[in-house]
Amino acid sequence: MRELTIAVTAWLFLAAPGLVNAQDFRVETDVFLGKQKEPTAQYLTIFRGGVVYDFLLGDPKEVTVHHVQQGRFLLLDPVRRVQTTVTTDDLLRLSARLKAEALASKDPDVRFLAEPSFDVTFDSQQRRVVLTSPLLTYEAKGLQPGDAGIVRRYRDFADGYARLNGIRLGNIPPFARMQLNEQLAQHGLAPQEVIRSVPSKAAFGKEVEIRSRHLITERILPTDEKKIGEADNYLQTFEHVELANYLQWPKRVAKAD
Repeated sequence: MRELTIAVTAWLFLAAPGLVNAQDFRVETDVFLGKQKEPTAQYLTIFRGGVVYDFLLGDPKEVTVHHVQQGRFLLLDPVRRVQTTVTTDDLLRLSARLKAEALASKDPDVRFLAEPSFDVTFDSQQRRVVLTSPLLTYEAKGLQPGDAGIVRRYRDFADGYARLNGIRLGNIPPFARMQLNEQLAQHGLAPQEVIRSVPSKAAFGKEVEIRSRHLITERILPTDEKKIGEADNYLQTFEHVELANYLQWPKRVAKAD
């Protein structure tokens, strides 16, 4: 764990100077369950300099602000008007606990989630990455942005966001999705479409298929500046609470943390 923390800290130190002049961009994401034609969730993610603003649109709403150089995520709930802070070290520690608990499970499907193993294929012409296993499959089509730095910055945020989702009750650990993020980044790609398939026989299978579509625009819009201003206002006015309170963990979970 200490080695992981040092590695992340070193990466942030080296990346910081380049973020000053980094290109701003935005990503619109639609998420679909099964064969649904209408998205079940929509996100707008704005990368401006060294800060990422992620907005869960519709209902419920949530805003996530990632300060890359400071190594922290701020979670904002506009309904309850509360916020909390999660550092990179927090996420590494909580992810390690998730892995240890999954590895200790008697269910082999759950243990797989702690250390997933995939057969990986890549089609360079289609820019398609496929991670296959009997329990979980990812198929992703990528795009190559004009600015190569977009891939690195998006992957960094996506990994952190996967870890955040992993600590929410009812979600699967982040390690499988992080492997997909790594494969895409190795080929210089940002995701354009991702399909996650889980067979119904899997212990953790809730939906047979989840699809996400990502539209990357290599600039931000005036409307994005308004959204950023909205998030900054939340940061100034919302009450700060502990992570367990924000995520509404049961007492037994909060105590274990």
